[in-house]
Amino acid sequence: MSNIAIRKTGRFGSDSRVWVYADVSAQAGRASVTLDMSKFTAAQMPDGHLPSGIVLAKITAAGPSQGKYGPYDKTATAEGRDVPAGFLWDAFTPTGTDEAAPLWFGPGAIKESKLPVGNGLTPEAKSALSAWFKFF
Repeated sequence: MSNIAIRKTGRFGSDSRVWVYADVSAQAGRASVTLDMSKFTAAQMPDGHLPSGIVLAKITAAGPSQGKYGPYDKTATAEGRDVPAGFLWDAFTPTGTDEAAPLWFGPGAIKESKLPVGNGLTPEAKSALSAWFKFF
């Protein structure tokens, strides 16, 4: 007999990606990465979920988080999070310390004014991402 009970999956389903002006990659510009949720702040997770459009960076420092991703932070040079890798593609509600999520690394075009609050798009990140993204 099938179990039709409601289960919590860690996904959040209503994110319109209004910040995407054009996705030129047609899914070729996305990769599944592991997020280290301990690196995210409450300000980046309004209403308990992480919205798409957050600038992500790879953690390069040796340790248990090495190779995972967290929010871009131009001051986190010791961790390697000072080099932006792309944008979080899907919104979700985190359920653990490590979460699988899609990273959009381009190419494409972004509507800056539509990015979520606390997105991490500093002038430095914008400059580093400009090889793959156009900003409007």
